[in-house]
Amino acid sequence: MKKLLAIKTYSLALALIFSGCASTKDWNPFADLPSHDTVTVVDFESDDPALGKRFADQVASELVRLQIFRDVSRGEPDGKSIVLRGEILKYKKGNPALRLKMGPNVGNGEFAGNAWVSTYPDIQDAGRIKIFESTKQFHADASRTGRETGDWLIKEAASNVAKTLQKQIEAMN
Repeated sequence: MKKLLAIKTYSLALALIFSGCASTKDWNPFADLPSHDTVTVVDFESDDPALGKRFADQVASELVRLQIFRDVSRGEPDGKSIVLRGEILKYKKGNPALRLKMGPNVGNGEFAGNAWVSTYPDIQDAGRIKIFESTKQFHADASRTGRETGDWLIKEAASNVAKTLQKQIEAMN
């Protein structure tokens, strides 16, 4: 009985250790993000350059709203800064009205991509943020139908990128 309890305890400890590693494996623990009070958001690469600019604008807006940096700028960095750039791999607006009429498996929207965080001017890679938002997780109903649009996906994805960066900086403090 004691041996079984010891095996279960050891297994639980290993599971906790490896799950902790999985959550931070995309971040460089040596990149000093907390020492930066400026962030620069570069246009995201996309098949549609207007979409890449729009998403970067939304991420910058979310970073301003969170108030974790003294200065949030767009474009290329010109001084000591955290640089956030990325790529949009998939953007499908979806159709909320069709989802409402036909059910949650029809008319879904998706937004997927990657964001990379680095420091400037020393150009040290700090980490990666995986981006994925989908309306598949929501059952369509009349109270939400108007918000689960392509615009909603972009805002949700941008908000999650900003919050992930904020959490990582707080974890490094």
